[in-house]
Amino acid sequence: MYKKRKSIDQEFVKWLQSKKNLKERSSRDVRSHLLRADEIIDIDDMTLHEPEVTYGFSKSERYQKLSSSTKSHLKRAVRLYKEYLGEKLHD
Repeated sequence: MYKKRKSIDQEFVKWLQSKKNLKERSSRDVRSHLLRADEIIDIDDMTLHEPEVTYGFSKSERYQKLSSSTKSHLKRAVRLYKEYLGEKLHD
């Protein structure tokens, strides 16, 4: 069974808008893709290094059924979240 994350830190959405210059809708889309990615791989339990993320996704039959553009959006969301966490740790 997939776990369902209730929310993503609202600071992440604000960070996307201020640091990545994303519009409100685009930042919400990234947040939505991150939530979807978290249903497939547990982003809290991963170091979020690219090989680990790719491997986690590759093990999922659910992920394999997605379109290539959706896969790309999910990976981008995880990559941006990793960058956000990295900056948050260094503040």
